[in-house]
Amino acid sequence: MCADGDWQAVEGVLNKAVTTVGGYLQTCKLKLSTTKTVSAVFHLNKEAKCELKFNLKNETLSFYSKPKYLEVMLDRTLMYCRHISHLAKS
Repeated sequence: MCADGDWQAVEGVLNKAVTTVGGYLQTCKLKLSTTKTVSAVFHLNKEAKCELKFNLKNETLSFYSKPKYLEVMLDRTLMYCRHISHLAKS
């Protein structure tokens, strides 16, 4: 998690964190599934359509603008609007 007004600064800090996690996993003889791991951006800026790129061992992690976590649909603002609408329809 990182907060900054500059998207490139955020991307740099988070890429460093992904590299650190990758090193830790390698030390513990674990492997991160880059096909199942995605990145997402949560913010309140309506005009920012930002897609951050993260690399782990020369593999780019997929970006997903509408992620799900434990069957909860997350939205950009973390207000759960998509999830509540979906529940109301079902």
